Amino acid sequence: MTKIFSVLVLLSVCTLPACTYIDSIFNKDASSQNTDQNTLNQGYAKFEKESMTKSLNKYQKYYAEGEIVANDNYRFMVPTNFSAVDIVVHEGTSSDGDLMTAHSLDGMALVSIQKYQGKRGPEIGCDSVVEYQKNNPEVKFLKKPYFVKTSTGSGCELFLHYTKNDGLQYVSYSFTEQFDSMHMYEVSATLQYPASYENYILFITEFFKNTYSPEVQLILKHMNKEYAKGEKILKKKEYNVRLN
Repeated sequence: MTKIFSVLVLLSVCTLPACTYIDSIFNKDASSQNTDQNTLNQGYAKFEKESMTKSLNKYQKYYAEGEIVANDNYRFMVPTNFSAVDIVVHEGTSSDGDLMTAHSLDGMALVSIQKYQGKRGPEIGCDSVVEYQKNNPEVKFLKKPYFVKTSTGSGCELFLHYTKNDGLQYVSYSFTEQFDSMHMYEVSATLQYPASYENYILFITEFFKNTYSPEVQLILKHMNKEYAKGEKILKKKEYNVRLN
């Protein structure tokens, strides 16, 4: 099975047990593809839950499908055929913010959500992020990056193709929103199967549709370019980048 990776932030903040686990997701025996998928998923889910609950540290918690992620920043039910690991960061640790990453049991989809303290200024630094990616030889733009600022917050959208030094290739969609409180949320996804920009939007929207968080629900609306009545759009732009 071809490996897939999430956005770089996922690997940059995970601790050793979670990193080892994330790596193992994408290295399952290819021969298992010939096994009945439902049986495989059930068996793997049981094995994963038993092994993960033993290996995670005190800041991490494992959630199986149907369970509620007990994080008030993005409280939601894990969808069918998915499992999730939530990393709750406390004061005094080196990481910045809470991070949840979930993967489908067949290894075809990976999604994450992170909340952290905003430190990029009132427009979340979309200009500088895009400029950095333009100069990154590993990155190709699949869609022009998009920035929007409304009376409730500002968002930055990226849809990128990565080619790592080891030849690994993957596509990542991310949408980052900064609220007036300077709190920032980022949702992102990587899909193994061929998927368009619209597929990524639909996938993330469906995944988080039952989230008990007004901030996340607002992010989903802004990601879909939906705005509440009376919500003012103060600024928006597409960046002029070379598409590949």
